[in-house]
Amino acid sequence: MLKSITMRNVATYDNVGVTFDDLNKVNLIYGPNGTGKTTISNYLKHYSKNRIAGEAIPPQFLGCQVQWDRDASPEIIVYNRAFKKENIGKTTIPGVFVMGKSAVDNSKRIQEIQDELRTIRTEAEDLTTALQQVKESYLFGGSLFQALLAGIDSRISDEANSLFAKSMDGLKRDNNKRIDKILEVFHRIGSVTVLSEADIRKTIGIVNTKDVDPLSTINLPNLAPLKSIEQENIWNKVIIGSGDVDFAGFINNLGISDWVRQGISKMDKTKGVCPFCQQHTISGDLIEKFNNYFNDEYKNEVNKIERFTEEYKSATTLLVEFLTNLLNNSKYSEYVDADKLKGIISGLKKHHKLNLASMAKKTTSPSDKIDLEDGTMLYDELEDFIEGVNNSVSERNSLIAHKNKLKSKLPEQVWDFLVNKYKSGIELYYQQRVAAIADEQAIKLKQDKLQQEEISFNKEISELRAQSSDSTAVVERVNQILERLQFNSFRLKSYDQSSYQIVRQTGEIASNTLSEGEETLISFLYYIHLLDGSTNANTQNRNIIAVIDDPISSLDNGILSFVAREVKNLMFRCGDFNDNIKQVIVLTHNIHFHKSLSLSPVAFDKERKKKTFFIIEKDFCTHKTVLNSCSQENNVESEYNSLWSLMKSAYEKINSSNSGENKEYKYTIQNTMRRIYETFFSNTCGLSNFDIATMFKNEGKDKEADCFRNLIEWLNEGSHSADMNDFKDAPSDAVIQMYMKIFEETFRITGNFGQYQRLMKI
Repeated sequence: MLKSITMRNVATYDNVGVTFDDLNKVNLIYGPNGTGKTTISNYLKHYSKNRIAGEAIPPQFLGCQVQWDRDASPEIIVYNRAFKKENIGKTTIPGVFVMGKSAVDNSKRIQEIQDELRTIRTEAEDLTTALQQVKESYLFGGSLFQALLAGIDSRISDEANSLFAKSMDGLKRDNNKRIDKILEVFHRIGSVTVLSEADIRKTIGIVNTKDVDPLSTINLPNLAPLKSIEQENIWNKVIIGSGDVDFAGFINNLGISDWVRQGISKMDKTKGVCPFCQQHTISGDLIEKFNNYFNDEYKNEVNKIERFTEEYKSATTLLVEFLTNLLNNSKYSEYVDADKLKGIISGLKKHHKLNLASMAKKTTSPSDKIDLEDGTMLYDELEDFIEGVNNSVSERNSLIAHKNKLKSKLPEQVWDFLVNKYKSGIELYYQQRVAAIADEQAIKLKQDKLQQEEISFNKEISELRAQSSDSTAVVERVNQILERLQFNSFRLKSYDQSSYQIVRQTGEIASNTLSEGEETLISFLYYIHLLDGSTNANTQNRNIIAVIDDPISSLDNGILSFVAREVKNLMFRCGDFNDNIKQVIVLTHNIHFHKSLSLSPVAFDKERKKKTFFIIEKDFCTHKTVLNSCSQENNVESEYNSLWSLMKSAYEKINSSNSGENKEYKYTIQNTMRRIYETFFSNTCGLSNFDIATMFKNEGKDKEADCFRNLIEWLNEGSHSADMNDFKDAPSDAVIQMYMKIFEETFRITGNFGQYQRLMKI
């Protein structure tokens, strides 16, 4: 059915226009003459012709539009002045084909089919509800999976945005797109390498850093000299003087070679005095013997010890300084395990200190054997450590060289990492989603089957209608209604198998001589039968939106009540799912007619019972149509009732013991009574002052007729005076009571006392 109608840039509607939103099955649009009601019906008429026959919509309606609520299949059939002119003003009228009397068997079969169709449609409706529930269960935000997937989606989205915002491009505001992305990645993570968070952050650091230069690999000082010195045989060698000197055996046997060597080193300072015995025993011959004992070979060995010691000390100092600088170099901090390197440096320092102490001892006492600690394991650990750092640096340099390629891959790598992190929860959701999709497919198969059955049944109905439908049944029905309503001056007559004529009792064609009331009635009767039939005998049962624009022009009260009942019946039928009347839109300026429709007991269920009431009016300044109100309650009736509330309040105050305390009602009662009188008697009942006075006289109440005329003058005098300088006393309670009584009698004499009693709550 229609969801909304927008009228813009046509007739009394400006470029802002008026939108009738939230249309229900029954919609009542009230507005005075000239507010654009017929413009609405004419637009819907042309819109319908455009949909059905492809006729172009007149250019004045190009600013107008309608919106449908799901089912856009119903046909819009409009009753308005144009409908009367197009159908009734011609010599012949297109026939309306409905089921004929002779088609009893076909009618019975059609009824059986329609019962089956009702069952099918009910089942289809249940399937639609089930399908919607299934869809809501596996779509994002569905009640079944909301807590599960929404939590995962939130965590993944937050982490993706914090790690690398580019991963969320185009997905931040669209929940469904993010869910689709999560499921897409979920399906591929089994076939790709998922990086660790550390690797991802490293890559992000490179991608986000501008003008990144490659780092040099670390060239560790040569460790071979250290290893070689530590493995020299000289440290275990006993170094003593030559055995060719006559006292060599004595020195060697006593093991005092190193002591003698130290003493001889002081002889140049003793001036011939022996440093051992303190006697003048040092001769040139003795010095020569000592020199022969500590010969060049001995000196070379001692020099070698001293040289190795200095080389070792220099190499260890250089190595420790190098490693300390590496530890403090911020460029390499990301790739150097500081704690591990500190441990290596500490170990090397201890190792070198011990070995240097042993070397110092060997230097002082060359004849002693020493054992240096083997640093092979320390050096191997250092080399492995530096190799690891260099591998990381090389990898970094390679990443830098391919920065653009890394940047393009990074968003997907971030998604792979995060989806893999929450894989178990996503897998649970996906399993349930797969089950829900399977349910959806099963439901759709059932729906397709029901649709095919419905098509087959409708085809059979069409064939049966073509065999048994005729247009003469409408003639009989319309003429029966005309006779019941006492319209005897004309009737409907079949002209041929597919058309009618409107004729007088004499047989004369009456199309061009009908009064406005007769034309209104016959056109309305034709319209309501057209809703249940078709001008084409082969047309299937159609779903209809009935648009009715003021169908009561020039009708008296009795006929107006009949039209109201027929419209109420259409409104009633909207509540039946299987009825072809799907929506009713009534436009009127008649308050009484509007009120009658608003009070109709429409037998909808709770979901379908609501009506929508619209009030349109002209803006006082711009003279353009505006929407006054849109409500589930009848605001037109409420305004009329409010006048009666004022009337009742005044009545109670006048007749109470403390009526003198509040006299405001004295200044408003005349205007209140006048508005009630004009609304009900003039606008609703169509009675003039003369008509009502005549009713009093016909009842033999001449005095009351005179009082009635005085009442009218009093009402007009008290509510139409605009002279602010015309000071008048407020009417007395006695005067008000008198006119209230004749006002009450006016309702009684016109046969509307029930209205008075109900609204005065007497």
